[in-house]
Amino acid sequence: MKLDAIVRAHEFMHIERPPVLWEADTQDEVFIRLLGEMIAFALRRSGDVSTLTLNVANVVVDPEASSDRIPAGEFVAITVRGPGAGTPDLFWRPNAPLTFGPLGDLDQAASKARAVLVYARNLGDEGSITAFFHRTAGSA
Repeated sequence: MKLDAIVRAHEFMHIERPPVLWEADTQDEVFIRLLGEMIAFALRRSGDVSTLTLNVANVVVDPEASSDRIPAGEFVAITVRGPGAGTPDLFWRPNAPLTFGPLGDLDQAASKARAVLVYARNLGDEGSITAFFHRTAGSA
């Protein structure tokens, strides 16, 4: 899936992205639902959507840097970050027990969108939620 149009449609947020963005192995409808859940999760900390940042990145995880949590490979990472504290650090992988439960429908949305992993971080004065997707083969 090409993410350029979706990123442009969210310019009411701060945008961070590389000049050339890889395609993600997901579909528009399910990805948009997951992104909506991620934005809603970030808005639990700060009710002003204009204070949020949407970061889209091409990520390469070398075999030496991989772990049980983050596998080796080429990924597209989508992060929504914003001010405020209060959400816990959480980590989701496919087939994991319910992780985000009372904080929204992130588990089901991530599964349907074929996310490889989703994690939330409490960074003190701000927090973030990130979803990793496999890079589509042959994307520039």
